[in-house]
Amino acid sequence: MAKPQFAVIEGDHGANFSPCDVCFNHDGSQVVGVISDGIQESKGSCRLAFWSAESGVANSGRADPLPGVCHAFKPSPTPGLTALLTERQLVFLDTGDGTAVRSVKLPSKPFLSRLAWSGDGCWVATNLKQVEVWNASSGEHFQSVKTLLEPAGFLPGMPWKLVLGGNTAVQCLAAGSQSPVRVLGLPKGKGYCWDHALSPDGRVLISASETGTILKTDTTTWKPEMASGTRSSCGFEFAFSPDSIRVAIVGSSGTVLIWDVVNHKPWLKWSRTNFHSVRSPCFSPDGQRLVVSLEGHVHILDFRGGARSRAVEVAQPASGLLQCVTLYGAESQMDQAGFDTPLNPKPIKCQTCRMPDLDHVASPYKVGRGLEKPVDLAIAEAGNFLVRATARQVLEAIAPGQCHFVPTAHAKTGQPTPWFLAVPLHTQVTATPSQKRERCPACGEPWCFHYQTESQPGEDWSSPIAPHDIFKARQWGCHLQPFKGWDRDRPCIFPRLLYFSLRLELLLKRLRLRGLNRSGSCKGLPTAADEAWVKDQLARLAQSKTPATGSTKTESAEEWFQQLLARHTKKAPAAFDFKALEKREGCR
Repeated sequence: MAKPQFAVIEGDHGANFSPCDVCFNHDGSQVVGVISDGIQESKGSCRLAFWSAESGVANSGRADPLPGVCHAFKPSPTPGLTALLTERQLVFLDTGDGTAVRSVKLPSKPFLSRLAWSGDGCWVATNLKQVEVWNASSGEHFQSVKTLLEPAGFLPGMPWKLVLGGNTAVQCLAAGSQSPVRVLGLPKGKGYCWDHALSPDGRVLISASETGTILKTDTTTWKPEMASGTRSSCGFEFAFSPDSIRVAIVGSSGTVLIWDVVNHKPWLKWSRTNFHSVRSPCFSPDGQRLVVSLEGHVHILDFRGGARSRAVEVAQPASGLLQCVTLYGAESQMDQAGFDTPLNPKPIKCQTCRMPDLDHVASPYKVGRGLEKPVDLAIAEAGNFLVRATARQVLEAIAPGQCHFVPTAHAKTGQPTPWFLAVPLHTQVTATPSQKRERCPACGEPWCFHYQTESQPGEDWSSPIAPHDIFKARQWGCHLQPFKGWDRDRPCIFPRLLYFSLRLELLLKRLRLRGLNRSGSCKGLPTAADEAWVKDQLARLAQSKTPATGSTKTESAEEWFQQLLARHTKKAPAAFDFKALEKREGCR
């Protein structure tokens, strides 16, 4: 079957337009998104934002915030209401303009943040510490059932029957009953974590496991059909088209899978480079468009004839400046004795606040575990990184004067190792703590700073613009903690962030120099100028005879593996009396 034609409309995004959940309004003219504000749920709030469904242009958001951080957001299958679930209340919004129609206080906090509507839009089920059923028309609480299963939807007919899904079975709960009835057992060996959704007409139940197994179950016979779809490590979210013919399935894989319910096979798969998580799928009332939240970015898949794609233009760096990305490595760092225990502790720089000297570098630099890893670069403390000789030669050739290289020695034996510590010579402030933060009277450093949550938008610190190909952040970070006094132990400091330019990251990939990976929050793609620079640098390296490939080629990896086997192989095999074992166990 030919891939369906469609356009992709990207919505405006930024600090004020980064929704975790989205849906269409009652006539499909606008996309409504929920943006949660605040770090702590108990003190947080959420507000609504709006985009044109035709152009993706952001409109003004809702001025008055709603109390609590959003846990789930789902429109009714029939035009009318949209349910918003926070840890404090269940709010019913007008799907047309987003105004609150009614709200009810929750008896407990949400458990797994699921919402399920009945096909006629009269009933809503949530899973708090137990499953709760609400009358959407009046907001009255109708029924509670103690179960760990999640609401998947309501079967048609009166009185209603609620379908509940779990990891081993599917059950049905009749209105007024406290005892769900098992109707479907899930296949063993096809997944441990299952998610479920019932079609608006109540005739089909779709179930998906983390391994990519998808079951289509006819609710009149409860006989499932099995197929293979897409994997997800953190569960799935579903959205059926109004006619129940297709269902959108999204998860942590970053892929939007639209499933053909009738033929029980994929209809479309779509993803975007460098985006890894998709949430909150929702079909338009006419079923011709699908909106999703792609890591806080609104994307509309438009299947109507003549639809045109729209991408948000990203401002290019000015002349002489480069787009950069944050780089990370393995958690088991070579310059650590254990988790967060450095082999090269930093001396105290300020005696008043006991701030360590983050710029101090021991020479030789001590390293320990993982020296045989078949990689060419590895992350180190304080925004520095480790390189093998090949990577050092490349960096000295294409980024001269941007790093200082320090020899390393084994922490136990003191013997030199084939690794060098690369210390970026340039620093840049990419995030700034609040002006209200307590600062040391001697050195001026803040008591604490959590740049991941305090600095908005995140692109400013995760993907900054800089004049250098390699640099590290001037600021440091830590968890937010109340000020205790400068004579008390300060919060544990995070390492500084390490940054490479997009073009340098691309060059290292082309050279197969591995070991560092960009942060998931960095979405930038190389430009034509970056591609041209990489091509020129590859030609220069070839002419200068600088090694053009890393140590991760097959021969090196095989050699490393053989050395690993030699070190850990027992000198003499253990002796086992297999005949006695077979006789005792009664088997061969």
